[in-house]
Amino acid sequence: MRAIYFMFLPLLLAILGGIIIIGYDLFLLKVQYTKLIEKGACNFTYVFSNDLLWNIEIYRNMLKDKYWTDEGFDVVQSPYEILKKGGDCDDYALLLYCVARRLGYEPHIYASFIWDKESKKIVGHAFIKVNGVRYDLGGVMNDTVLMEIRLY
Repeated sequence: MRAIYFMFLPLLLAILGGIIIIGYDLFLLKVQYTKLIEKGACNFTYVFSNDLLWNIEIYRNMLKDKYWTDEGFDVVQSPYEILKKGGDCDDYALLLYCVARRLGYEPHIYASFIWDKESKKIVGHAFIKVNGVRYDLGGVMNDTVLMEIRLY
């Protein structure tokens, strides 16, 4: 019976280690969002109309060649930096958060694990929610969200 416990101990430790690392990464993202928003990051955001989806469409067209994914630890950029350099989903989540706030909504930023239909893999993603609807730079999200955690 002890042999069975020792067989599963490395697996259990690996799972626990993964949970700790993911939790720490999410904590660091939450801290970055909080600092950027409280320092006035949203003051740089342009609002083009009173319709959230129309603004998303404009930003998507402005930034369509500036999307990139990263490996390792990520630093969330301000909307001003995103417009200059581009970014990834957590950067765009902050941009959309700011646009939604400027339009008078009460958005929240989420990190999640989603089932990506194209790659057939579970991937990490960041997005905003407004009145229970998920938005990313693609507009309304229809991906299958396996787990989501509110960051701001």
